[in-house]
Amino acid sequence: MGRFFGAVLGVLALAMSAAPAKAVYIKGPGSGQWQRYQVSFSPDVSGLYLSIYGNLDIALLNEYGGYDVFDYYYADGCNPAACVAPIDEPRYVSGLRYVTFVDNVARFSVYVPRSYFKCDRVPPLPGKSGVCGMTYHDPDIFLDYLDGTAGEVVLLASGTVPEPASWAMLIAGFGVVGAAMRRRRSVVVHSGSARAR
Repeated sequence: MGRFFGAVLGVLALAMSAAPAKAVYIKGPGSGQWQRYQVSFSPDVSGLYLSIYGNLDIALLNEYGGYDVFDYYYADGCNPAACVAPIDEPRYVSGLRYVTFVDNVARFSVYVPRSYFKCDRVPPLPGKSGVCGMTYHDPDIFLDYLDGTAGEVVLLASGTVPEPASWAMLIAGFGVVGAAMRRRRSVVVHSGSARAR
C-alpha cells in the first residue's frame, strides 16, 4: 500500500515538475492593415511555434433578394524547421508573411485583407447566389514555446494593405515612366548620330 502511494506521489511530482507551455499573445492588425513584429527569446527559438487565428464572415446573396452570413476562421502557422526560407506569400486567405527565425529573434509580418460589403448594391440574379461581402476581424497571434523566456514584442512597422486600384495605378505609373525613359534614350541616340554626320 505504501509503495502504491509512493508511486502515485512520484507521478504527481513528475507531472508538476514538467514545464507548462507558455505563449506570447499579440492582438493583430485590423481589416486592411499589416504590421511587422520582432520578438526575442532566450536561449533561442528552436522550440517556438508561430500561429495566427482570425475570423471571417462571408455574406452570400440569395435568390430572394437578401443575404446570408456564414462565420469562418482563417489560420496560418509555422515553426523554425518549416520556415527555413522566408515566407513571402500567405498560404491561406490571410496570415503570416516574411517569417524569419534567426538565432534568438523571430520576425514576421501579419496581413489582414480589406473587408468589403456590397450586398445592398448588387441585386441577386434569379435562382443564383454569390459572395457579396467578406469581413475580416479579430486576428490573434500566438508564439507558443516550452523552454526559456520571451522578450518584449516590438512593432517594427505598420501600414495599409493597398487596394487593387492602387496596384493598377502603380503599375501604370511604372509603365509611363519606362516609356518616357525609352523615348528620351532614343532621342539622345538620334541627336548623337546627327552630330556624327
